[in-house]
Amino acid sequence: MLRLVLLTATASAVVRRYSELGGRPFQMSRDARSLRIDGERVLLLSGSIHYPRSTPAMWPQLFAEARANGLNAIESYVFWNVHSDARDGQYDYAGFKNVSEFLRLGGGGG
Repeated sequence: MLRLVLLTATASAVVRRYSELGGRPFQMSRDARSLRIDGERVLLLSGSIHYPRSTPAMWPQLFAEARANGLNAIESYVFWNVHSDARDGQYDYAGFKNVSEFLRLGGGGG
């Protein structure tokens, strides 16, 4: 699961990992102006990282650079054309196609 680093509008707290929430679920909602997490407005500053356009060795640095530049959310999507071979119906998740590892690293697991 991709971790979102959440900044509240009041800058009172920064939630960097789900574990910092004490393992408790949080409530997500919205109003006419913003996304709310546990009633606090949050501003998501997002960037995009396309995992198959880089190597797994690059991913930790890409996430670190995104954080260092103030991003608190990463957007990506699954490139099904990269993973599947239409001829034999097999899926390939090795190397730069390892979307699970990309998500683990993005979620702070590495």
